[in-house]
Amino acid sequence: PRAAPVPTGSPTLIASLTGNGQVGPEGIVPLLITVNAGVGESLAMLEVSASGADGQWQTLATLSTPGPVTLATGFNVTLPAFGGSADAGELTIHLRASDDDGNYSTAALTVTYDPALPTFCMEPQSNATC
Repeated sequence: PRAAPVPTGSPTLIASLTGNGQVGPEGIVPLLITVNAGVGESLAMLEVSASGADGQWQTLATLSTPGPVTLATGFNVTLPAFGGSADAGELTIHLRASDDDGNYSTAALTVTYDPALPTFCMEPQSNATC
């Protein structure tokens, strides 16, 4: 596992659930992510984890542009290697974007997963009451 970076605010990272927030086939949470490098920088990586900032990170994209870049992608919340679980309950999906100098920004989405009725809802992380 990689150590948790200290966010520097560069690059900028904005993340949200797409569509109606429902889980797709095979436990995929649909995400819409926009990243933009700071002045004079180029983007490097976009990663996601459900196991917290100190957990294993899954690379969603390798980038090589200053941006902005908007990606429609997904994360499988059932993959234990990245902190996921097929069990019902609340998960926080952590995202981080880095630039070519190693600066990081982070974002988090809190979702509730019910495998019997696969739906997700999103609330601000500090007010998660799904």
